[in-house]
Amino acid sequence: MRVMKKIIILFLLISFCGGNAETIEESSGVVENTTTSTLNSSPTTQTTSIELEESSDSSERRYRGVLRTSILQSVPLIYDFKNYTEKVIKPNHEYIEYFAYSIRIPVFFDSQKCSTEVNNIIESSVNNLIEDTKSVLEFTNPEEAEEEWGGFYESLSIDYDVIEVSDEVISVFLSYSTYSFGAAHPISAIIGFNYLIEDCSKLEIQKLFDSSNLNYEIIISSEMQNQLCANLENNEECERFLSFIDPFPLLTELLDCCSAFAVSEYGLFVQFWEYEVSSYSEGAELILLPWHDLVPSLDTAGPYSNILVSYSQKSWTESIFEPEWEISK
Repeated sequence: MRVMKKIIILFLLISFCGGNAETIEESSGVVENTTTSTLNSSPTTQTTSIELEESSDSSERRYRGVLRTSILQSVPLIYDFKNYTEKVIKPNHEYIEYFAYSIRIPVFFDSQKCSTEVNNIIESSVNNLIEDTKSVLEFTNPEEAEEEWGGFYESLSIDYDVIEVSDEVISVFLSYSTYSFGAAHPISAIIGFNYLIEDCSKLEIQKLFDSSNLNYEIIISSEMQNQLCANLENNEECERFLSFIDPFPLLTELLDCCSAFAVSEYGLFVQFWEYEVSSYSEGAELILLPWHDLVPSLDTAGPYSNILVSYSQKSWTESIFEPEWEISK
């Protein structure tokens, strides 16, 4: 199933490596300027068996569940840090009247550490998407296509969510949606950018976890299912909801294709693509895995131990959804 999905979305990724509003003209493709139930899984297998039961601390612990199902919605829990402005990009190229663009991106101020690195990767990704959208002109003349197919239309929408700008990280979701004339519906996807403030390097999600713990991926998958099924009434509903993919993917599979991740003081945001874990009608689910739930799988002596310690000391994030947690360096 995941192999088929990779083939379907390959064309979306082929061109990738891996405030006050400001309008820009682009001519060459270069951007200028609930319930209290929980799921348990067997630690001895690589597949996660779904078993719904009441949590022992259900009176104190509740899962938030799915936070959104559409990239048109803003990510909840996140407030505006005012460390960035917004640019609206309006591409300009041949046959522009046949194309529809709606592109907004964040631009971090020079005063923000690591702004150059983050701005560059976002602009590069957006440029690639623009180039990919207008590359259809290399093979098709819109006027001839109208005569042959009865119409021609291409659209690209790009938006964003700034997940965190702090002393620890900059995390951003860049979401995009494309549509071509004659298609049944748009195709949407999300990219996650996570950068360490300490040295402006890319934060590698997998290095947050202790790979020497043979069960660490099972722990993470189980918590993902807890969130995805939190608002469902019983095990049967959960099985129907997740029936699109079996077995449930492990972290290494999701990092390979196609989910997006964002690190925050609340926990790890996981943004699934459409068709990732459910049907198209269910949408693109966003969940939050609190650090409290991930403690058994975290690498507390790894390269990001300082970040984890710092997050664990931020008492203002504590709630019944993201309970108090602690680790030792």
